[in-house]
Amino acid sequence: MPSEARANAGDIDSYAVQKAATYTQSDTSGPVFQDAGGFIAVNEDSTGSVPPTPTIKDPTGATTSMTLFGTQWSVGDDEGTLAALQADPAWQSGGNFKFTIPTLNAPNTTFTPTLVEVPMVLVAPNIGNTTWNAGDGNLVFNGNVSNTLTWNTNDGTFYDFVMQGSLGDFISITGNASDLSLVLPVGTFGVGETYNGYLAFRNETDDFSQVPGAVGQAMSYSQTYFGIDVVPEPSTDALLVGGLGILRIVVQRRKFRRVIS
Repeated sequence: MPSEARANAGDIDSYAVQKAATYTQSDTSGPVFQDAGGFIAVNEDSTGSVPPTPTIKDPTGATTSMTLFGTQWSVGDDEGTLAALQADPAWQSGGNFKFTIPTLNAPNTTFTPTLVEVPMVLVAPNIGNTTWNAGDGNLVFNGNVSNTLTWNTNDGTFYDFVMQGSLGDFISITGNASDLSLVLPVGTFGVGETYNGYLAFRNETDDFSQVPGAVGQAMSYSQTYFGIDVVPEPSTDALLVGGLGILRIVVQRRKFRRVIS
């Protein structure tokens, strides 16, 4: 039986078409628009072998060559505004993106998969929590208790909550965007740390059949970047300071009695 041509042994492990809108949020007034655009990529696998240059035909029929950045062939399209991204015929929902992906391994094969772009996520993630640090613009969580992150109704299928802590810890949680909230148990965050990351609403379809051994992803998402300050519970601090004060008074009184007697 002849061996199946695969793309994941020294060639590629994924190829993708993405379009996105990016926002930031620093208080209860909601997300502030930053940028919108599209992105196409072909990623090599972990062996370090670089496949020959792939190309892409967008829905208008235009052919685009990709540039190699590290382990990824990619091309970006910065549209500047969400309206411009929606109006560009190359990024219309339902449009066909046709890849030409050469491989390195025998039998040498050129795969020509097609990805159909999914509908754009138009609603920006709006963090519903009300306690923000006016100094640095970060959301404030109490690290000694569980916290709940809340957000708005939206047109995404999934949410992605991704945070990087100041001490290097990493948080990545995915769920249904219709949930509208996420409970983060005690221990999720390090007390005293600052975290930076985003909440994203995402639509995505995956294809595992057109390029054996690799996954094709057609994706659109809207993401809001924000920070989180993880602080101790104020009442805990107050009790601790108060307790130490009482302890000092008791010790001083006991020493004073010993001196007199």
